[in-house]
Amino acid sequence: MATTEFDTLATADELRAAGIQARHAKAIVTAVGRSRGGLLTASRFEAALGEIRSDMKADRAEYVAALRELRSDMKADRAEYVAALAELKSEIYRYMWLQGGAIIVILTSLYALVESWARGLL
Repeated sequence: MATTEFDTLATADELRAAGIQARHAKAIVTAVGRSRGGLLTASRFEAALGEIRSDMKADRAEYVAALRELRSDMKADRAEYVAALAELKSEIYRYMWLQGGAIIVILTSLYALVESWARGLL
């Protein structure tokens, strides 16, 4: 891997040898050195990548926890719905028995009325 070091003295000497005045060469070297400070190096890239991976792991952990909580809520809701349906089923059966009993009472009364009418008691 190539080195990312910037030799300011050698660069200033090269600029002076090319005919640039010493103060101008120094200014150029300083400006280039400052601009290189913001360049992406392999170590900076790895560090940034490590931060991104760490953030993604934290986000994943949050999502997994949220999904587990959602599943738990759904199971609790399902249990409530099953209990409500069982109660509704019980109520329906109770009303069916009441209706059946009422029908038997009505039919028995009608039978007694028809019997009485047939015998001429009415």
